[in-house]
Amino acid sequence: MASLSLTSSHTQATSPFFTHMPVFSLIALLCFVFCAGCTDEPTSLRDQWNDKGNSLADQGRYEEALDAFNTALTYDSGDALTYVYRGIVLHDLNRVDEAMKDFDFALTLNPHEGRAWIGIATIYIDAGDYLRAEQAVDRVIEEANQNSDKVIVDAYLIRGFAHNRLQQYESALRYFDLAITLDPERKDLWEHKAYSLVSMGRLTEALQCYDYLIQLYPDDPQLWNTKGSVHMALGQTTDANRAYATAKSIMLNSR
Repeated sequence: MASLSLTSSHTQATSPFFTHMPVFSLIALLCFVFCAGCTDEPTSLRDQWNDKGNSLADQGRYEEALDAFNTALTYDSGDALTYVYRGIVLHDLNRVDEAMKDFDFALTLNPHEGRAWIGIATIYIDAGDYLRAEQAVDRVIEEANQNSDKVIVDAYLIRGFAHNRLQQYESALRYFDLAITLDPERKDLWEHKAYSLVSMGRLTEALQCYDYLIQLYPDDPQLWNTKGSVHMALGQTTDANRAYATAKSIMLNSR
């Protein structure tokens, strides 16, 4: 799966157990793109090659995925979504300028293709250009009726992430809450919200985020470990040790 990982260049003094900002990645952000429009029985050679490219990208075989999307374009050079697919893979191959060209060209083919705007915004986030990232996702939000809820959620996530990077935690929280309203079980939204809360010293509220996440993902050791850290920061040593022990047990049992 095409991915882009970003971490903060500094550690917040108010966040002793977060050594970096939660991961912002195309794995979570654009994972739905590789399935959008797919059917169980592809109706064209373009679809078949796109499906093959998606599968290869899922396996991390990006060069082969790129070849598949190039082949798909030989059958239909006017499909905006294929350019989005290819742009994501190009980004994973660190061919950022080419990725940007594909996202831009997708928009010439379909000015309302919100997934292309999300791809562009992600490139700007990676470059630390948060203003342009917000301008890109503003286009998605302005055309909400043209985009799916998933695309709108990603737009709010990008805005929240940018505001976290700028240490504008209150406004970041507002965007994460808007996203959560549309997708209340999406893990990365709650993790980024918890980061904002911890950075503001609102540890009890952050703990509530992790309690909710653990209800959804009880076998995720990282969630239990971070929950333990929040308890420890609150001086709740017994609860912290219990959470750490649960995390350790899950990891041992998964071997």
